[in-house]
Amino acid sequence: MNIKTKTTFGFRKAFSLIEISVVILIIGILIAGISQGIDMYNDFNLAKARNITKNSRVGRISNLELWLETTLEESFKTSERRDNSSISVWNDINIQSSQKRSASQSTLANQSKLIFQAFNKSIPAVRFDGGDYYPFDSAFMNGADFTIFVVEQRTSGSNNSFFIGGGSNGVFHLGYSGASLIRVGQYGTAGVNLFDYTIPTFSSTQITSRIHTFTLTSANGKKYWLNGGSTPEGSSVNNSLLSQYSGYIGVAEIGATTPLYYTGDIGEIIIYSKELSTKERNDVEDYLSKKYGIIIS
Repeated sequence: MNIKTKTTFGFRKAFSLIEISVVILIIGILIAGISQGIDMYNDFNLAKARNITKNSRVGRISNLELWLETTLEESFKTSERRDNSSISVWNDINIQSSQKRSASQSTLANQSKLIFQAFNKSIPAVRFDGGDYYPFDSAFMNGADFTIFVVEQRTSGSNNSFFIGGGSNGVFHLGYSGASLIRVGQYGTAGVNLFDYTIPTFSSTQITSRIHTFTLTSANGKKYWLNGGSTPEGSSVNNSLLSQYSGYIGVAEIGATTPLYYTGDIGEIIIYSKELSTKERNDVEDYLSKKYGIIIS
């Protein structure tokens, strides 16, 4: 009687281990399937963003001077096109000119990281940590009209976080001046000309993606739009064009005693050497809105 009990008990124990092994196997398969499904979803979103980029009107609007974005393979070196990789060159993909204005940084300590799934958990970004910056060929902006588009999401509410800037004289910059202010500044030979636009106070628990559009023209002065729309949020009749600008991405006043670095993610920068028509501006903003899931205001 005792032997049968032990045998039965032993059988039940062995059967239980088999069951556990099967359950573990099934869980492993499910986890692998879910992980594979997430990867497929992310790949789908990236492919969709690439398709939106390639079919956009950006490259067909005249006077395109600079186009930096993060989804196309040609935007970065093959060796650096990895998640959390340091970026030495952010390639200009402007198809209108053979003269590329790629943003480059040879010093590793000042290089930003390429972060996959930064915007809407699907679109890559170049992530600036408050000490990174990239010079770019901005000579075309001196003495000329220009229009700038930037897609970004700041990750710090500290003061003076500028995503477009210049040399130590701070001739021109565009970015944040405080936790609840966007600022466009122009200094240098034209004197000081600023305007600020008030936005919701920065919250680390609700990172906000934004489309910034800025124009400077001799005919109409300065205008700034946040997330598109028909009416600019800020404007100035001051129409003094830049005369000594050396452009940087990620810092407002490189070389100054206290450089004004940007902290956050930048997904796209587009610059034209003209004032775009309303239709052209709306087309670019609509493209960026569709690509990054940002609602036009």
